Amino acid sequence: AFAYCKSQPVNAADEKVQDDLVWPNPEEAQHWQQDYCNAGQDEIERFMVIRCTVPNASAVVFRKSVFQDMGGAPLHFRYAGDWVTWISMLIDHRICYVNKVWNYHRKHEATVTSGAALDGRWAEEGYRVLSFVLDQMKISPPQIERVLDRLMVKWMASWVHSECRIDSERQEAIHTAAAVVDPRLVRRSAKNIMLSRFFRRCQMTCDLAKRRFKTNT
Repeated sequence: AFAYCKSQPVNAADEKVQDDLVWPNPEEAQHWQQDYCNAGQDEIERFMVIRCTVPNASAVVFRKSVFQDMGGAPLHFRYAGDWVTWISMLIDHRICYVNKVWNYHRKHEATVTSGAALDGRWAEEGYRVLSFVLDQMKISPPQIERVLDRLMVKWMASWVHSECRIDSERQEAIHTAAAVVDPRLVRRSAKNIMLSRFFRRCQMTCDLAKRRFKTNT
């Protein structure tokens, strides 16, 4: 479906900066230390379902026919449209990666992604991406749990942030999207309470419990 290369982030002065897209598991990070080709569904289950592993669209070359066959880029995602696009193209096709810096992309201090995290859209669209993937293919239960744990941590981190901009409408949208894919939503939030900002996380868990009770009744 497509191939992409290693992409070096630069700042406004065209100076190289540290890439903040560091894969959390060092053993899995070895995946990008060499050139590779892989079956699309395997790439999705092992990596792409967790997060968008393509750092910038300018690092990609793709088959026009595949892009057209899957209906082009989705317009109902504000921030995760590229992520869903790559997943859609890989459902029935292969992916290749070149471990050479043939591309540069600019990183700004105030990025769109950081804004999406503070207003909760990152969490909402993350749950919607997972729902989309599960509608298209099977993902192993342990991997689903891993993704759900990560989404909960991100949601909580946004909700307790000092600059949080999640209003009641956005919170309702996140909860609705999360409830579709996570039957253990309240329990998962409780499990994460022991992280930082204990009191605010307790408040969020109580809010989720109330919403679940309201939904069930």
